[in-house]
Amino acid sequence: MRKFRIYAAAGLFLALTAVKLISPTATLTLRAQVVQAVSGSDDYRKAVQTLGEKLGLGKEDDTVSVSDTAESYSPPTIAQLRQEQTSILPEKTAAPQPTASPAPTEDDAAVQSETREAVPPAVQAFLDSQAAYADYAVPADVSYTVPVLPFAFASPVRGTTSSGFGYRMHPILNQIKFHYGTDFAAQSGTDVLAFADGTVETAAENDSFGKYLVISHAGGYKTLYAHCSALCVAAGDAVKLGQKIALVGQTGSATGPHLHFELSCGGVYYNPEFYI
Repeated sequence: MRKFRIYAAAGLFLALTAVKLISPTATLTLRAQVVQAVSGSDDYRKAVQTLGEKLGLGKEDDTVSVSDTAESYSPPTIAQLRQEQTSILPEKTAAPQPTASPAPTEDDAAVQSETREAVPPAVQAFLDSQAAYADYAVPADVSYTVPVLPFAFASPVRGTTSSGFGYRMHPILNQIKFHYGTDFAAQSGTDVLAFADGTVETAAENDSFGKYLVISHAGGYKTLYAHCSALCVAAGDAVKLGQKIALVGQTGSATGPHLHFELSCGGVYYNPEFYI
């Protein structure tokens, strides 16, 4: 019987060892219960004390014995148990909160409006018309920009646009070619007017342009008027904005009466339709 009690005490201390490794507070509680259970029997008390001394489990520290624990032990409070439970739980990380996008301001709306209006309607219409020729590179001597002209200007003729600036199917060669000017269809004999103040640089005739004029303007700009039926000014003449300088015709390489009109500066050609 005594040997059985020793074995039972050993089993209790082994259980107490496992509990101690998991939770010190639970060890105190369990140890107190074991002490109370065995306190009524001298044999159990001696067996437990002997095993406790050998295993080092009978003391919480070097000054507390099993018998002392039985007399002075008090159960842990609920607050202590909650504190122990909390201490072994992993810390929670607050979930990231979505960042609300700032409400658009009047300045943002103004910027968006300016962006939409950055391309003038005439320029956008021209770019749209050239979309079919996206595989063709813009010639090196051509610019699609709209520079501010340093002088007053006006339309050179009353007519309708029959062939615009840019790539097109050439009406005679039946090939895609770049058109460096704008054709204005009008009846033969219609007045051709000076686009702006300037000086007649060239008044001549050839197989391509027929009868034509070149007028130089301020800032290095030049205008060309071709396929005229008659020229009303000569090279070296000073002309004024809106002055009659020629008559619409069909001379040179042309399929009908019209005015071929070009605008250039420093050898770079610009779309004259942006100014008419």
